[in-house]
Amino acid sequence: MEVFKTSQNDYEVLVTFWNDSPGTVLHWAVDDWNLPDRSTWPPGSNQAGDKAVQTPVRSAGQALTFHFPASVCPSGMVFVVRESQPQERWVNQGGSDFRALLKPPGIESVASKVLAAEGEYTHWSLKERFSLVMQVMDAANAAGPEGMALLAVWLRLSAMRQLDWYRRANYQPKDMAHMQQVLAERMAALARDAAEPRCREYARICLGTVPRGDSRMGDAIRLEILNIMRGNGIKEGHRPGLDEPFLEQWHQKLHQNTTPDDVLICRAYIAHLESGGHNHDAYWGVLNAGGLTKERMESWSNPIRAWPMHLPHLINPMKHYLWILECTHSGNDLDTAKRMAEGHLDNDLNWHLWDLLQNRHEPWVPYKAVELRERVGHAWRGMGGAAARDVGLLDVSLEQWFALSVNRLDVGSLNGDQLLDLCAVVLRNALATDGRDEDAAACLEQLNWLRSPASTGGVGPAWSPSWAAAALAVVERMQVALAQRLDAMYQEVQPYAEQFRDKCKLDPQYITNFGEELVRSQPLAGMSRFLQRLQPILR
Repeated sequence: MEVFKTSQNDYEVLVTFWNDSPGTVLHWAVDDWNLPDRSTWPPGSNQAGDKAVQTPVRSAGQALTFHFPASVCPSGMVFVVRESQPQERWVNQGGSDFRALLKPPGIESVASKVLAAEGEYTHWSLKERFSLVMQVMDAANAAGPEGMALLAVWLRLSAMRQLDWYRRANYQPKDMAHMQQVLAERMAALARDAAEPRCREYARICLGTVPRGDSRMGDAIRLEILNIMRGNGIKEGHRPGLDEPFLEQWHQKLHQNTTPDDVLICRAYIAHLESGGHNHDAYWGVLNAGGLTKERMESWSNPIRAWPMHLPHLINPMKHYLWILECTHSGNDLDTAKRMAEGHLDNDLNWHLWDLLQNRHEPWVPYKAVELRERVGHAWRGMGGAAARDVGLLDVSLEQWFALSVNRLDVGSLNGDQLLDLCAVVLRNALATDGRDEDAAACLEQLNWLRSPASTGGVGPAWSPSWAAAALAVVERMQVALAQRLDAMYQEVQPYAEQFRDKCKLDPQYITNFGEELVRSQPLAGMSRFLQRLQPILR
């Protein structure tokens, strides 16, 4: 599919087909499934219902051209493909419609659509949310940083479980697994390739909240839990066996609305099985640490009310099942991300990643993490599809661990040289995220000059009064640039958080400081502590 702007406000959409299945038609409409103006219908098209048009595909290699003059040009074209041979099949984009963005809609209309779905729909789930994200992400990117900020707030609130994951909506595991895969691949591409730097920044925040997905594992989620129950004599449906209500209730949830919560449930169950079964402290300890409570689990449309029995012979089968769940629902934690990406990286890089994981709490980790991010980013640039998704998730996970490691440092125990070194590594991290970041590049250049022998010829020896005065000027300029950047992010995200609060009746305690917390979680924000500590030292 290609979109061309033929004049100031005229557009053409070219859709090329490579299958030769007889009876294939393009089922299409404009905007959110509105009937297109008849002047835009290609020859041979027929109306299909009240809102759509069907255009036949004559042969493989045929390109259908849709011309939209300025007078009737919509904000976009939406379509799916219907194949009738050998049997009827509807083809879409990972559970979402194909969309061609023409005139970018105002971000207000996108936000209204998202807020209406989250606050008003009676049937809604994490799967429907991901589907809507895919529908609007091109429009959000076209709207610039303000549009991508909406997606970042939306997905972060979802990851925090402040938005409903289960609202009277069921789906098959294979559909969820495929949708998550397509969404993660598209978001990874946007995080790497979006034209606007701050759009790339927000896309990375989004990518850090999205499971990796794996269409190969969708049916395995459904079938493997049945195999475990049947292979170990556990009652399932009308099949006789040991009555284990916890597994039966979890099995029903897995079949009808599997989510990343199931990874946490599986880990908690394994902890219980390995604990000796004297009580359920290990089970609830894992769940509560991950944000799941008894009340929340009992409130689901497919609730889990029973507590697990102690069946230690299920430890190994459940560890294998955990791997299946992690393949689909994880990917944005460092350990899983490394495991999923290692097949796309060379042996030397994999060894150094393993070394970092084994020593992740050492004080040198921020420096090592940036070195690895620089190498991972170089590999990521040449990748596409599933490889780009997994390596992109690894890069985001490395950056999150970098930020956590930097924020854990005791600033008061660091001397001036250590603080300057840390400022430099934070700026290197920013450039590893986006090599086109002109502000970070300029600040790093000034900082490197201060730390080089060349500075002594211009402003005197390091830590002399004249050198300190020059260094203070550099630090103050960096602090102003950093404050402006972080404040811009806050001003973009906090209003959206408050709109979600009002529309979805969210707990105000999660929203009051939402923008501030999001800003503080960014790696660059950690540098503000170093700069503040440097100022009195340099004075």
